[in-house]
Amino acid sequence: MSTEFHPVSAELTPEGVAALQKFLRINYDSARGFETAAADVSDPTLAAAFRAVAAIRKDHMDELAGFLQGASSDLTVDADPDPAGSMLATLHRWWMDLRAWLTDGDPYAVLAEVERGEDAIKAVYESLVPELENTEAGVVMKRQFDVIREIIDEQFDEVRKTHDRMRALRDDANGQIQLSS
Repeated sequence: MSTEFHPVSAELTPEGVAALQKFLRINYDSARGFETAAADVSDPTLAAAFRAVAAIRKDHMDELAGFLQGASSDLTVDADPDPAGSMLATLHRWWMDLRAWLTDGDPYAVLAEVERGEDAIKAVYESLVPELENTEAGVVMKRQFDVIREIIDEQFDEVRKTHDRMRALRDDANGQIQLSS
């Protein structure tokens, strides 16, 4: 993972580091989920779209890891998420594989699981962004380090848009299935 060091991260508080690590971890899980979905779906156009979103999430990870790389040495920092991902995300990917296998790569089934994964990343961003507002880390990130906050806000905006796009694709696939039945 290539990361760009951000000198502002030397000033991060433990809360700021913990929040950035959560953002990093959920983006890692999301990228792995989209890679799994790309492998599971039978539609090549949809698979390409999933791979594109996985690449975006990896870019998010690189941005976040850059802030963590330069954090103060007295803070516990892990800029590299566990290669297996979180336990829940790993279980979700296994379920996605099983569901795709049972439905022979049906786009609706895969999209339903993709949207479930997007619900998870959206929930993390929705809970952490406001939570940080009232912490020292959030105040520091907002006041002194606009670049971190801007990146988090841009990522959150992309997460919301991708979530909505995946839901619309899922709903379109469901409509096609109902029409062909």
